[in-house]
Amino acid sequence: MPADKVSNDPIFYLSYEGVGIFRIDGRGSMNNVHLFMEICKEAINAGHKRIVVDFVNCVGIDSTFMGSLVEIDEKIKAISGELLLIQVNDKIKDLLAMLGVLEIVKIGCSLSLPKDLLLVKITNFGISDMERIKLIHRSHKKLVESNPKNIVQFGNFLKALEAELKGL
Repeated sequence: MPADKVSNDPIFYLSYEGVGIFRIDGRGSMNNVHLFMEICKEAINAGHKRIVVDFVNCVGIDSTFMGSLVEIDEKIKAISGELLLIQVNDKIKDLLAMLGVLEIVKIGCSLSLPKDLLLVKITNFGISDMERIKLIHRSHKKLVESNPKNIVQFGNFLKALEAELKGL
């Protein structure tokens, strides 16, 4: 059964010369991260070794989205690729730093996308409650694995998610 939560915050994508290019508009959150993760997976499977994520229009990011960045960074590095975040504002940088994500992912400080680059809005699709819980669990587990200090913040949350997964 599809979950009721679908995000009004769009994610745009373009495959350009072997690079997967994303732009996050509004918030990157647990409500749209499945779109990002699915297209990243497709891009990597298609042989893209570089993924660029443009945060120029991003006003916020939650821990689930941050954990997905860690997961994608790990997957792309496994094929000798690179995840690059660009146009990241100070608020987003502070959030990424707070959970140790900035120690893992790379930010291209002076890079921006050409104005005439036409990215396409990823068609929003539902995700089952179980798949959403699995994705949220996986993202937070990545945050703890990448920075053990995060267990203080997410330990009980992870236990609750694991209990919910066992009950489904």
